[in-house]
Amino acid sequence: MIAKAANEADDGPFKDFRLSRDNWEAIHVASWLHDCGKVTTPEFIVDKATKLETIYDRIHEIRMRVEVIKREEEIRFLRQALNIAAIPLNEESLNVALSQLDDDFEFIANLNQGGYI
Repeated sequence: MIAKAANEADDGPFKDFRLSRDNWEAIHVASWLHDCGKVTTPEFIVDKATKLETIYDRIHEIRMRVEVIKREEEIRFLRQALNIAAIPLNEESLNVALSQLDDDFEFIANLNQGGYI
């Protein structure tokens, strides 16, 4: 139905879109193959409780990202308050801690690649 609507459009982004006889055949076969894929795909992949579920529900990744954004907003707010109050920050200590975290992540990322025991 979507292909038919696009093919019949006389204006808008699909005004120049036209399917040939071979294109229609390809869409017909593809639609059947799409349904066949559902038959051969394991149920735990097809039957998802949520839209973000794969092996696990990725909503937790979204929650973590939202929490990071909230933390960033809090940090921005606190830095602004410190700046207004003219309280200096110990940037060197912060940079050492951040550098260590970057090193730790690089170590884990390297271990994540194949070839390590």
